[in-house]
Amino acid sequence: MDIGRLAKTNQDIAAAIDGAGAPKVDDGTSLQKDTVTELTKAADGYLEVQKKLDALPNADQAKFADGLRSVADQVQQLASLSTQAQGKLQRGDLGSAMAKQEGCKPGSAAAAPTSPATGGPSDGATGAPAAGTAGGASPAASDASGAQAPSTPAPTASAS
Repeated sequence: MDIGRLAKTNQDIAAAIDGAGAPKVDDGTSLQKDTVTELTKAADGYLEVQKKLDALPNADQAKFADGLRSVADQVQQLASLSTQAQGKLQRGDLGSAMAKQEGCKPGSAAAAPTSPATGGPSDGATGAPAAGTAGGASPAASDASGAQAPSTPAPTASAS
């Protein structure tokens, strides 16, 4: 699995938010700090998962599958943390302002990629769409207000 890509994506988004400065909304400084902290925590968690996956025995398919299942819940929790952090930026006046920016528009070329074929994440163990995803859509597809939130790339299998 290429969980490292998820870690890098969360790190890059956190750095971009940090570099953009505090948004000019109520509690903008707190919103920025909290979002960066949560995305960094998700990135660190993905790096831990990648270490666990790299240590799995790949000579025994059953043990490897058990190992994948053992981290599936952790990956789902990290995806949720990342999605919630990004979703905070998609609400209210800040969300409206971001939606007007070229790289933040839903479906823009600058939007983060989704997994091939399904357009959404997989649970990593079975390849089935992860819990909480409807019709293969990214869990970050929208928040309660219907605003589009950026998605993180779904984990993909790799030879490592």
